[in-house]
Amino acid sequence: MRVLYITQAFGPSGASDIFSMELVRELSKKVGVDVLTISYCKGELEGVKVFRFPVFGHHAFYKFEMPFLGMRKLLEITYTNRYDIVHSQELFPGWLGHMAKKRLKVPHVLVKEMASNYPGAHGSAVLLSERLSLPHLNFDRLVSWSRYMAEEFFEKWGIGKEMIEIIPGGIKLEDFKVDREEVRKRFDVDDKKVLVITKPFYRTNAIAITYVIMAMKYVVKKHPDTVLLIAGDGEYRSLLEDFIRRLKLYKNVRLLGMLNHKEALKLQRSADILPHSFVYEPTTSIALLESLASGVPVVVTSTGEARYLVKDVGILVRPKDPKDMARGILSLLDNPKLGKELAKKARKRIESEYTIEKVAGRYLKLYRELTAQ
Repeated sequence: MRVLYITQAFGPSGASDIFSMELVRELSKKVGVDVLTISYCKGELEGVKVFRFPVFGHHAFYKFEMPFLGMRKLLEITYTNRYDIVHSQELFPGWLGHMAKKRLKVPHVLVKEMASNYPGAHGSAVLLSERLSLPHLNFDRLVSWSRYMAEEFFEKWGIGKEMIEIIPGGIKLEDFKVDREEVRKRFDVDDKKVLVITKPFYRTNAIAITYVIMAMKYVVKKHPDTVLLIAGDGEYRSLLEDFIRRLKLYKNVRLLGMLNHKEALKLQRSADILPHSFVYEPTTSIALLESLASGVPVVVTSTGEARYLVKDVGILVRPKDPKDMARGILSLLDNPKLGKELAKKARKRIESEYTIEKVAGRYLKLYRELTAQ
């Protein structure tokens, strides 16, 4: 079997990029895989051909350019190569997958990692474009990263249940080996209670992080030796700096700048608590999966798929509520034994359902079912 994997994200940094890289790596152990992606994506894998086409302008527009600028490269590679199945990762690669299915006359699997009521006018426009476009794409199966997303969006958009397959995102577990004490000394927090957030400062991420910063105002009143380390960077860094300054939390909240993926995982593994704040309904967040696998307890806003993923293995708090976020954090600082118990249960949940090996196995099963038909 040979798979054409079309994606807008394929590289060593960024949650979606790393997921695609690791999924293709795992799939290529069992079947042949070629990747079609944009020139911005620098990922390379041994034994996998990666075909790229150029994109232009600001990176926010790359995905919108894919259906137009990628067509020539798609025609070129489908003229010289034969594929048994087309896998497109997200909506705009899905338009190329739509054309590839038509040209090759093979099954098309379209994957949606995310659909949500994103905040703001831009978020509303994105959701509207997805709602109008997705039902018109030619696919044999729509893979949703969560049942929540399938029920709240895709089924309501007129896509039949029989056309939807639930396969979550997954992570590579072997990345979670680290010398905890060495990392804590490097960041000069070996005698502190440490909270860690590792996310790029996109608009929604930055707004969500402000609620954790506000929660720290309540946390440090009871535990003044608590430090929140935030690893990331981006255009909304100034928003976080402003919150830290106004709340006078210079000693308790530190912006570390961007770390590479492996360093970010080491930092997470060395923390005492990993808070996750969302201002939209998340699907199977890769960052959250990594936290649940880390052996460190989590405090997570109860929204979207997160409420089901974290149920019974972490502390859930109300969204956009700094006091409740503080309550969740304090419940773990006051009861380390509870944190250890929850962290062990969380790790087992990831091992049972969310490893990249298990996820790849489910895709291979789906490919075989569709090609057999």
